[in-house]
Amino acid sequence: DPPSKYLIQKELERVRASNEKYIDADILQGTMKREERAHYLKQLEIELMRLSDSTSDNLHDDGSLRCEKDERTSCSSDSPRLSFHSDEGNILSPVPDFTRRKSQFHFRIATLEQEICQYEQNVLDTSTRSSFLSFQMSRMQKRILELLAERDRVATFKESQSVTSSVIHGAEQRFTAEQLNEELNTELEDAYGQISSWKAEVIQGNKHKIDTVAMVEKKKQQLDERKAALLAFEKKADKMRQLKRRLSRNYNHVMRDHMVTWRAKTAVRSRLRRCFTKMIDFWCRQFYMVAFQRWKAHDMSSMGTDDVAIPIVGVGGALLLKAERKMNENLKRNSSLLKDVVGIDHALPNVTGMDEFEVDQTLGLSDENIIILIKGDNLFRDGKYQDSMVHYQNLLAEVSSQSAALGKNIAKIYIVIYSRIGNVQMKLNRWDAALISFESQLLLAKEIHSESHIIEAYLGQANSHLGKCDYNLAREILMNVLSLSQSPAYKRYKALAHGGLKICFEFMYKPLLAQKNEELSDDLVYETKKKIMLGLKTMDDLKTRLINVTANLSKTITLQRATANVVLIKAEKVKLEDQIDESEIKLLSCCKDTESIQNLMNQIQKQLEEALSSPNERMVSSLIHEHAEEYDIGELVMRLKEKSETVSDQLKESQAKEKDMRTHIKNLRDEVSTCADEIAVENGPLMQKILKERNVRCISLNTSNADRNEVTGSIHGGIEYVVACESTNVHVHDIHTGELKVMFCGDENGRHIGEPYGHTLVLTCLHFHGERVYSGSMDKTVMCWDIKAEKRIFTARGHEGTVTCIYVDDIKMVTGSADRFIGIWDKGSGMLLRLVQGHIRGILCIHSGPTWCLSGGSDGDIFVWNNENHHSDPNYDTFKCKYRLKSHRCMITVIKYGKLEIVSGDNKGYVTIWWVKSGKVLQRCQAHTGTVTDLQFDATKIVSSGFDCMVQIIDIITGSVLQTLRGHEYPVLNVSFDSDQILSASKDGTLRLWLWGSTSSANSKDTYHVCAKGETLEAISRKYGVNKSQILIWNHIKETKRLRENQRLIVKKRTNVQSQSSAIQAERKNSSDVLWNQRSNARLGKQLQLRHDTKKYASVTDLLDDNNDLMSFTPSILKMHKANDMSAVQTKASLANRVCNIGTSSNESKKKQVVREMITNCDSLAGRLQK
Repeated sequence: DPPSKYLIQKELERVRASNEKYIDADILQGTMKREERAHYLKQLEIELMRLSDSTSDNLHDDGSLRCEKDERTSCSSDSPRLSFHSDEGNILSPVPDFTRRKSQFHFRIATLEQEICQYEQNVLDTSTRSSFLSFQMSRMQKRILELLAERDRVATFKESQSVTSSVIHGAEQRFTAEQLNEELNTELEDAYGQISSWKAEVIQGNKHKIDTVAMVEKKKQQLDERKAALLAFEKKADKMRQLKRRLSRNYNHVMRDHMVTWRAKTAVRSRLRRCFTKMIDFWCRQFYMVAFQRWKAHDMSSMGTDDVAIPIVGVGGALLLKAERKMNENLKRNSSLLKDVVGIDHALPNVTGMDEFEVDQTLGLSDENIIILIKGDNLFRDGKYQDSMVHYQNLLAEVSSQSAALGKNIAKIYIVIYSRIGNVQMKLNRWDAALISFESQLLLAKEIHSESHIIEAYLGQANSHLGKCDYNLAREILMNVLSLSQSPAYKRYKALAHGGLKICFEFMYKPLLAQKNEELSDDLVYETKKKIMLGLKTMDDLKTRLINVTANLSKTITLQRATANVVLIKAEKVKLEDQIDESEIKLLSCCKDTESIQNLMNQIQKQLEEALSSPNERMVSSLIHEHAEEYDIGELVMRLKEKSETVSDQLKESQAKEKDMRTHIKNLRDEVSTCADEIAVENGPLMQKILKERNVRCISLNTSNADRNEVTGSIHGGIEYVVACESTNVHVHDIHTGELKVMFCGDENGRHIGEPYGHTLVLTCLHFHGERVYSGSMDKTVMCWDIKAEKRIFTARGHEGTVTCIYVDDIKMVTGSADRFIGIWDKGSGMLLRLVQGHIRGILCIHSGPTWCLSGGSDGDIFVWNNENHHSDPNYDTFKCKYRLKSHRCMITVIKYGKLEIVSGDNKGYVTIWWVKSGKVLQRCQAHTGTVTDLQFDATKIVSSGFDCMVQIIDIITGSVLQTLRGHEYPVLNVSFDSDQILSASKDGTLRLWLWGSTSSANSKDTYHVCAKGETLEAISRKYGVNKSQILIWNHIKETKRLRENQRLIVKKRTNVQSQSSAIQAERKNSSDVLWNQRSNARLGKQLQLRHDTKKYASVTDLLDDNNDLMSFTPSILKMHKANDMSAVQTKASLANRVCNIGTSSNESKKKQVVREMITNCDSLAGRLQK
């Protein structure tokens, strides 16, 4: 239907009043549409003119409206019609534009329902996509661990050596070690980038899901509002139709309906009037009867004596008399009971509701007087002050009449009574009378020197003056009370005095003094309550340490606290013990030499005696030379005597040497004992107490261990140390036991000539990378320490402020300082390459890689630096800022870099995830209540530590805290995790290992050992208690004499059943290059046989040098533990051992025979392996 003139006029007024360029309207088109204001205004004016013209055509000459032909009711000639004004007719007509407006309602409702369905579908799609991407990220994270493990395996091979791997393409393929390493690095980069992209998509999807859910709720609310509006619109239209239908009916019908309604209402009113009249008459009669009975009772009591009882009037009177009788009985019973309690035990004054002074003062009263006093107290507590005043006055009269009998207690009793009378008069606002009562109490208290009652009297006077608004006088009295109530027993009076002073100062307009007295009063009043609340808070704190911990606490390591002297003494003690061991070995050798010389001397003496007593002219002897010869007796005697003298000198020399050796060992043992005594003194209780008071300033876990997915460094042959610092000293501890291994001590300026031996000011940062420790200090220097050589490598100078952070990657060292500069250094020599400035305040954290660097400072900004041409730019001239991220006005305290995202922590406890390219915040989580000190993250979670002594595990997707690890009592300074456990380090010098909710132990992985320079396989096998042949099998070693420095060897295999199966798979994969050799054993055997038959060698060693392929048979045979024929395995294993030890054989023919046996059995062996 077209809009009416009234609606057009209203719409025209709205458009003219609007200043917008575009207008949203639904008048002309029927649906909501945005129109240009000028064009829409012109259309409205045209429509209004058209409606005005059509209205004028329907008017009579007298201005009245014509009747429409389709009108349902017609005018009757014999009955009058209701006539309306034109405006009233417009209002009472049906709702204007009903059809159009109803269609608009239905259109809007259908649109909202469609939008809600679409939003709900979007939520479902987003959740499905997030679940799929989370699953993909978990798989990719496992893929990354697999790639890292493969890269660690490849690191044990030479670059030119062939390696077989199925990690890259899923099938066994051969690569060179260098080529495979490049492929693995490429795969890792792609995997990290894919995880970062998926992570950002999931976070954005989660945010979009939250917004969509909120939008769905909003749309549902709008839908409900539109449906309610439609219902109201339809009801209004129905009412308008009914009204018009009723008004359009015949006049007589309308009048008849109104008459019926009027008669019904009149009948109701008449009935109500009759009911009210009856009720009023009834209550008047009742009132007159009660009044007559009261008058009659009063008249009888006035004519009779006092013994005549007033009769009970009605049920209410009887109930009142019964209640009064019961109250008197209870009061009498309670008073008697309290009297007995007072007389039984003076140590329980609180049972009677009176102070201990009041109990003592009632002992001289009679039983009746005590009951009167207790009745007055009970009435006072119930608020019946007039009745209590009557009892106290009666008691005062009784005491006055019995003053002679009460004796010396009369003053105390008067004090008690006057105190109560004064309190009652204050309740009745009789301030002057109360002052008189308290003045009497004060005079009596001063006579008997009762300090407590003097204070009470002063307090009563002060309260009376407060009631009279005499605040100055009240303040003076209360100050006097404070001076008198200094004893701890009068703490209650002191609190009341401070409370009164607070009121005085408030009315004297001294708010500061009023607030101070209020605080003092609250402290005294709520002291016990505060102690209880403090205890409850302590219990809650202890409780919170036991809840919300879903990870199992595996192990707690306490770092050893010791002085530098203890470390030196221990090192000296170890050296002395080694010297003792060497000396004992020498002593044993010397004893053997002495014994052999003594035996030789005995033989010489025996043969000399035999020669002197022999009748023969010649005699055979082997003592003169090493072989037997025949000598003349005279010559033999002469030679034996010479030999005896020589051997005697040797014996004396050997005995003297043995004696010196024993003396030397004794002296060494005395020095060891002295060292032990000195260590005991240094580790005494006093020194330990001093050391415990020193908190650790910085702790650093080795970043190389975290890169290998093993935080303790024991599984993959990493660095099994943790570094801490306090003051100017750097401590190196064993990560498993906490034992202090090495200490790099600080120094003082001017202590000696030359460069200081260590830092001269407090250390501010540490970084532990590989086998080197990098420390920064307030002395503006960075020092590098080697933990193996136990010496300083270099001292780097270049900053003009305190060095606040250090990070070392594979090619450089990056430092940040309070001077706002970033320093780039050569990590081997400490040479400064470049200083870069970008921050406007000090730098607090650094994270670096080969081609990138991150820095965060106290200005709240994060800088992303780029240097992709680091190989061709050794001086880092192209090192420049690529992105700058602005935080939320907080200091950035820790920062970590992923492939495409950055995770940062600040001093307000927030952990934020940034998208590098856009600089937008993907996720922000309040993880800690204080500063975030460290964090680490992977594809799905973040582990962070903070000053609130907690370790938080955060879900990257939702930004919520998944787990809270409690247990540290001091701030947690460092945290790191791998696939099995979390390692956290606290300021109190404790390390905690948390397992990822499983019972896996450290034996669930292979244990590795990193070979040192000159280390042998025999020494390694003795160190770990394993057989040498097992190490050969596990590591596929062909040449035992060629162990390289830093070579990683498996020295312990997994122990549990599940890990054994995975170990077998890993072993098969690691030996894939050997298996390839096994498949071609027949071919190699034929070649070797051909070479051996066609070429003559000078030695078997030359044959082995020329036929290097022979050595590949050894691990093949040693790997035969999976073959069916175990006897063949034993045979071939023995052959392999003989080949390995071929260089030690002395028989050339044996060597040739072993080689021939080896070659002839290759074919059958290869066939069995293939089966």
